[in-house]
Amino acid sequence: MKSILSIVKTLSASALIAAFCVAAQAQPALIVKVPFDFVVCNSRLTAGEYTVSIDNQKTIVLVRGERGNSAVMALSMAAHTGKTTQQAKLVFNRYGDRYVLSQVWPAGSNDGREFPPSKMERELARSAGRPEIVSLLISAPGLHKPVR
Repeated sequence: MKSILSIVKTLSASALIAAFCVAAQAQPALIVKVPFDFVVCNSRLTAGEYTVSIDNQKTIVLVRGERGNSAVMALSMAAHTGKTTQQAKLVFNRYGDRYVLSQVWPAGSNDGREFPPSKMERELARSAGRPEIVSLLISAPGLHKPVR
């Protein structure tokens, strides 16, 4: 019974990723090198190069390792700023040595995506207090490319 449930979960996750990739093909992706380990919705990712994509409905953000070794799909909420961002950026909440991805901002827009605090982040906030906000700017040429 456990193996059937595991197979169903795997097939469901694969179907979601495939559907996301088809829906997101028209959207440009952000390619970013993250210099530290970080968390996205309770999933831990190691430092490295990642593709960050927002689906056409602007509800799901896909963070995928460039080496194909990790991927996280996360539900997001709308975030808005009064001025257009000139550079794309990822915003992290830092609790001690732990970084949690909290926002994604594409260049040339005043609309971004924000993640609700995960259980892991709420626990970190209880033990460490207010986070330090860390922005990772994405400004080098060639860092935007279409989703494969």
